[in-house]
Amino acid sequence: MKKIILPLFLALAAAGYGQNTNMFLMETNKFFEDANGRPLLRKTENKVEGSPYFNESFCPGNVTMLLNGRTYKGLSLKVNLESNELLFQSPQGDPMVVVQPVKSFELQCGEGGNGTANARKFASGFPALEWQNEKTFYEVLDSGKVMLLKHYRVSFSDDKAYGSPETIRTYKRKALYYAWSPSKGIQPLAKESALSDFMADKKNQVEAYMSKEKLKGKKEEDLVKLFAFYNAL
Repeated sequence: MKKIILPLFLALAAAGYGQNTNMFLMETNKFFEDANGRPLLRKTENKVEGSPYFNESFCPGNVTMLLNGRTYKGLSLKVNLESNELLFQSPQGDPMVVVQPVKSFELQCGEGGNGTANARKFASGFPALEWQNEKTFYEVLDSGKVMLLKHYRVSFSDDKAYGSPETIRTYKRKALYYAWSPSKGIQPLAKESALSDFMADKKNQVEAYMSKEKLKGKKEEDLVKLFAFYNAL
């Protein structure tokens, strides 16, 4: 009896694997057509310190397109924070840049491409502000009446030592936090008045909560706690 069960189990497992693979290829092929992807142009740089990418390796994820509103699941994604480009792997495994406008996407891995604990959500479509425009991707740290957004501003500098043929490109990343609501738009949280402006309707409760939890509103973990509290009121 055992001799019969084992081959049957292996056959069913192989069939399930094959079905999942076919579904992944079908979704990737459809996204490849709708996203109008173009090949990633690889830049030749002698040496790089730091990275423009949120995740170095491709991660499983989902994408919702702006024009057709469709969500494509089970893709392999990677985001370039410096160029604000979303990359995906073609059915052949080649890196491609999404050309059509993206409404939102999720990366099912941690920053740097490690871990799969929580999906990291990104969205665009917010009003232009400072160096950002409506196509800029923000990480959504909390959502509800007021959204807590995080923008990764990436810059680089090139350095070439005297007499050396090698150029070193160094990337630096800075996190900036914003609040957004339909009525007030988007504002940087670097301003002390921004939090009180967005949460004025629950001022007493918010101030009491900040005092109790000893929140300063400067650290990311404090902001996440505060917005989650406010949005639950």
